[in-house]
Amino acid sequence: MFSGGDQSQISRLIKDTKVHTLINERYMNEKFILAGTSAGAVVMSDEMIAGGKNKNTLRKNDLKMGKGLGLLPEVIFDSHFIRRWRFGRLAEAVAAHPAKLGIGLGEDTGLIITDGNCCEIIGTGMVILFDGSNFSHNRYQNLKDNVCISLANLTAHILAPQDKYYIREKRVEAHYNPDNQIKELSKFE
Repeated sequence: MFSGGDQSQISRLIKDTKVHTLINERYMNEKFILAGTSAGAVVMSDEMIAGGKNKNTLRKNDLKMGKGLGLLPEVIFDSHFIRRWRFGRLAEAVAAHPAKLGIGLGEDTGLIITDGNCCEIIGTGMVILFDGSNFSHNRYQNLKDNVCISLANLTAHILAPQDKYYIREKRVEAHYNPDNQIKELSKFE
């Protein structure tokens, strides 16, 4: 269980140590449960949000990135997403790393991720996903610092408890009735 606090400090203390190697080996080869809250969730990605400004306008390098533990290398996590208005942070992270799935965790909400693929939303809030794989416009890499960012075709999913998202298939399954039946909402190949 990785606690909250400062994700950069968690990474500094654990990354590339024997503990990190052991956690990775057990996670990849055994039925091993990892958990994190707040900064403890954010540190699980490879490209990690380390801080940044919360503004209405997205400007290049308002965001600070660092290296996380790489336990879920396909994603970039952000926490306190709704309450702290972190839309811009996660959008910039996905603009900088469009092959990664941005996952914004709301308060009192989490994910159970199985096989590094199936994400089931738990708790009482929502999870926001940003998928940049379909960008038709993203000049992030060519912009100078402090220039406004523009993006086109950033796919966003707003998921509630019991909804599921499959990372590799880029597919949403939404819980939609009291009988616990599943309806497929979208599928991107």
